[in-house]
Amino acid sequence: MSTAPVTKHELVIESFDQITMKQIQWAWPGRMPLEAITTFAGYPGIGKGLVTVYIAATLTTGRDFPDAPNPFGEPCDVLFLSGEDDAASVIKPRLVAAGADVTRVHRIKSMLLTDLKQNRSVHLDTDAAYIKRYLQEHPEIRLVVIDPVTDHLGKKNYLNDQEMRDLLNPIITQGVAVLLVAHLNKKEGLNADGRQSELPTNDN
Repeated sequence: MSTAPVTKHELVIESFDQITMKQIQWAWPGRMPLEAITTFAGYPGIGKGLVTVYIAATLTTGRDFPDAPNPFGEPCDVLFLSGEDDAASVIKPRLVAAGADVTRVHRIKSMLLTDLKQNRSVHLDTDAAYIKRYLQEHPEIRLVVIDPVTDHLGKKNYLNDQEMRDLLNPIITQGVAVLLVAHLNKKEGLNADGRQSELPTNDN
């Protein structure tokens, strides 16, 4: 009876003198970095979606932010993955009202299963690599908005922090900011510190 070979492990160590420092690059200076995840968490109806639309309008027109200049110096594109607000009756009217260049705002409508010729909703647990490839093929996109993130987790309903990072890291692409929108816990009797995001967690 053969036994499986034992995989050996060892630490990989590097000294900080081998690490080249780099400056943080920003989509919204001081608030929303590139190549990182920013989360907007709050109760429903307080304007999280309006803020994402405002940011999209600012980036797609090349306007300056109220507290900082536009870091790109020219218009760029934005990609939405939105499962809560209707694109035709909610998101586009908001974009138009905010003065966005809607030719530069795109949305992931669905995932096409080419073999079956069927469409389904987009799930980060299975489709993140496709999003990353699209971003790499379209460098004009500088921001991805996922609103709300809990609508696009796929089968992973109970995630700890490490699992959430593993799920989202594939879409972190050079020169792109990722903005997640999440709802706060609506449970009664919690103080401000207890109003954690409703992102699924697993404390076990």
